[in-house]
This record gives sequence, C-alpha cells and structure tokens, in this order.
Amino acid sequence: MFANPFAFADPLEFADPFGKDVPLTRWSTAWVFGGSQGIGRAVAEALAAGGSRVAIFARRPEPLEAAALEISAHAGGDGSAQAFPADVEDALGVAAACDKAAATFGPPRLVVNCAGRARPRRFVELTVEDLRATLRANLEGAWNVSQAALPHLTERGGTLVHTASLAGLIGVYGYSDYAASKAGLIALCEVLRQELEPKGVDVRVLCPPDVDTPGFSEENRSKPRETRLLSGSGGLLTAREVAGDLLKGLEGSRWQIVPGRTNRLAVRLKGIAPGLVDRLLRARLRRLQRQD
Repeated sequence: MFANPFAFADPLEFADPFGKDVPLTRWSTAWVFGGSQGIGRAVAEALAAGGSRVAIFARRPEPLEAAALEISAHAGGDGSAQAFPADVEDALGVAAACDKAAATFGPPRLVVNCAGRARPRRFVELTVEDLRATLRANLEGAWNVSQAALPHLTERGGTLVHTASLAGLIGVYGYSDYAASKAGLIALCEVLRQELEPKGVDVRVLCPPDVDTPGFSEENRSKPRETRLLSGSGGLLTAREVAGDLLKGLEGSRWQIVPGRTNRLAVRLKGIAPGLVDRLLRARLRRLQRQD
C-alpha cells in the first residue's frame, strides 16, 4: 500500500466503520478475491455481517477455509462465507473457481478484487523479473478476475471493484514497479467502466493508502530508508476502516474510492496542479532526509 506523503489521515472519519453511520448495501451475493486476510478479509466480514452470501478466493486453501469458517460464525441474517481456492495469476483456475462459486451461490451482485503484491525497493535494485512478477499479480491478476467474473456479473447486473492504490495516483520513492502496475490497473478500470456500463456492470476502483495488513508487514522488510520516512509521516489505516470506506463509497457515485479525507484532498490537488504536488513531494522527501 501507500501513505499520503502530505498529511496524517483523519482518525475521526473512521470512528465506527461498521457502525450505524455507514450504510452497508445488502448485496445478496458477493465474491471477494484476496479474501483470506487484509482488506479482502475485512470486506468479506462486513458483507457477511450485513447478510450477504460471500464467496472468498485466495491461493492457500488452509487459511482460506479457516477464514470462511470464522466469517460465517459472525455473519448476520442469511450471511455466510465459503472458500474457493484460486490464484488470480492462473486464468484457467480463476475461471473454474468462479464457475464453481456461481453454481453454489448463483451469480454475484458484487465482485471485489483485493489480491496483489508490493515489494518496495529502489528502481536500480529491481530487475525486469521483479517488474513482471508485480505486473502479473496486480494487473494481469485483475485482468483474469475481470474476464472470469464478467459472464456471471452480466446475468443480473452488478458491481466490479478492483483494489489499486494511492500510489497509482501519486507516485512515491521506492514504488516504481508497484505504482506502474496500479496506475495501469486504474486505467484498465476506466476503460472497463465505459465498455461494461451498457451491460449493467458498474466498475469502481479502490485506492487506499498504507493499511495495517500482513501485506504491509511484508512491504516493510524491503522498504528503502526514504520510503520508510515518507510512509511513517502518513496515517496507517486498519483493514476494517478501508472496508467500511469502500462499502460507504459504493453507496455514492464516485468511481475512484479513496479512503481518508486528507488523501482525497491530495488526489484532487494532483488533478488540479500536478507540478505543485511533485514539488511538494520532493521537498518533503528532502526535509525528512535531513531530519533522519
């Protein structure tokens, strides 16, 4: 994930992400990729608590099965969760898992893809193999999910959400391959919105900052010093907060859902004055380096 380099997140905005102030849509059936942990797990938990039947997908069967059992144990109403092992990088495997989920639950009304990877390092330390691995997980994986889910989504119409990153909108030191993959994913979602709207499919993209997840802990193992400095200056959200903001955002019309008020302001500023954002970001990096 990626922290807003300009300001701290506003903690008041996320006081109760699953509480009465966040209107959860009662999606009858939902699919969540990357549903065994992190943001995907939190989204699946919120949906099941709201009464949705949720199919969760991830690579490792054992953690996935355990997550499904725990989510079902805390589900509300008719809510439940069932595991469907699949690696988003395997197009045929994803298609087979989607077919199985559709046969079990019926066609989805909501598909949320949270699968991906980040291994921050300086550009000169990365190889083309690193780039290809990141593109396979973040961009090709989203492509595979889209193609596998689309035949089922168009049966009754629904919503497709891919998880990109604030890094896909505002690049930062140490995320060259990751930012490129997420910017590509945002562009893919923009095209899909145009092509799929006539078919009754609403496409959205989630662009979170740094989020306290197992994936974020993995990122910290390889972060350059400069990236750690920038990351440490921003707010760290929880997966539950991001899931709450996503479900709240789906009630509105914005197709790019950016958790956190200050993060949304940064994105708007980037759209209005990209040169100014670039200067501010580089100046903050220099200032943090002097303080270290």
